[in-house]
Amino acid sequence: MTLTDYASWASILSLPLSVVLWLFTRESAAKFWKDCFGWIFLGAIILVFFAAWHMGWLSWLAKPITWPMWGLILLGLGSFVLPLLCLGLMKLFSEQPIISQLDWHNYVNDEIFGVKWHWRYFGDKLDNELSAFCPRQDCKCRLKSELNNNARFNPGKYYPPISLVCSRCGFRQDYDIDLESLKRDVLVEIERRINTKEFLKHFENK
Repeated sequence: MTLTDYASWASILSLPLSVVLWLFTRESAAKFWKDCFGWIFLGAIILVFFAAWHMGWLSWLAKPITWPMWGLILLGLGSFVLPLLCLGLMKLFSEQPIISQLDWHNYVNDEIFGVKWHWRYFGDKLDNELSAFCPRQDCKCRLKSELNNNARFNPGKYYPPISLVCSRCGFRQDYDIDLESLKRDVLVEIERRINTKEFLKHFENK
C-alpha cells in the first residue's frame, strides 16, 4: 500500500471514530463502565471458561473422585461448623465499637444540672472550656447566660447569679450562682461520674 492509500483509509476511519468519541465523552464513558463493568466482567469470565474447556484445560474436572467415609463426615461437619464460626466472628467484630466507646475519653457530653454540657480533653485532663446546650431533643440550640432576677439575694456572693436561656425554644434554667462557679461545679460532677463509672449509664441509654 502506498502513502495515498494509508491516507484514504485514515479518512474513512476518522468518521466512525469521531462518532464514537462524540457518543462516549469522558462522563458518559465513566457512566458506561460504572453501569456495565459487572456484566462485561461476567461475560469475560464465561468466555475464558468456555475457551479453557474447549482447549481441554479443564478436563480434570470431569474425572471421578473416590472419597473415604471419614472425609465425607469431615466435609459435612465443616459445612455446619464453618457458618457458625463466621457468625461468631461477625458478632465479635460488630461488638468491638461498642466496647471501645466505653473508654471515658469518649464521654464528652451529658445532661448535668438541667442542661446539656459538651466538653473535651487534653490528654487525660478535662479542658476548662464548657459549652451549654438546650436539653430538648427537638432543639439542642446553644444556650446563652443572662442575669437571674428570680434568684434570692445573697450579700456574701460577689457575682450575680445567672440563668441559661435558649433563644430558639425559650427553655430556661435558673441558678443561684454565677457562670464561672456553675462551670466549676459541672467539671467536678464530670470527674465524679468518671471516677465512679457512672458515666457508663450514658452509653447504655444510647
